[in-house]
Amino acid sequence: MLFEFVLAAGLLLAQSPCSSALKLNAKSSATHLQARDSTETFSLYAYGSNNEGSVIGGARIFYADGKAYLGSGTPSSASVVTNITFTTSSENSTFEVEPKNSTASSVSGQLLYVNADDGAYDQVSFVSSSNNSSSDFVLYGKVVILDSSSSIQTKFYAWPSDDDSVWALKWNSDGETDTSSIPVSLRTVAPSSSYF
Repeated sequence: MLFEFVLAAGLLLAQSPCSSALKLNAKSSATHLQARDSTETFSLYAYGSNNEGSVIGGARIFYADGKAYLGSGTPSSASVVTNITFTTSSENSTFEVEPKNSTASSVSGQLLYVNADDGAYDQVSFVSSSNNSSSDFVLYGKVVILDSSSSIQTKFYAWPSDDDSVWALKWNSDGETDTSSIPVSLRTVAPSSSYF
């Protein structure tokens, strides 16, 4: 049965096409009917495994020179490396970065970005302004997805770097698999203990 909700004479009324108005327990202020802005702040962790038996069990995502990495080490050639938190709100679907290290203040306000073009297999990065592939992220429960106009996607992959215990976080538009990379999901849930 379909119901239509109306605010009349200070009461919230529910009407169905075939019944009279039902009085519901509600206050008279219309402001109670407006959606609240909900802001969330969280860290992201990568979880995944591949057919070769490699496992990533909750490696934290961090920032290094404008790129996203995961692991327990740091890229040896990076000059700015910091752990980060992300903030998103119900008003937009960007994931804004805040550095955990006060000396990396230039990182503040940058947005998570993926190249979602067909055939792209690029490292996830951070940009200073919103564009198509930085403004479509949403949390589905505790998992990050890209909500594009045609589908919802999670095509994150961990790619081994030249440094021990460091993986580059990439977006694999075509989902092509290989033996080097590990498909991962990004979650807001920290592991009880991280392992590779």
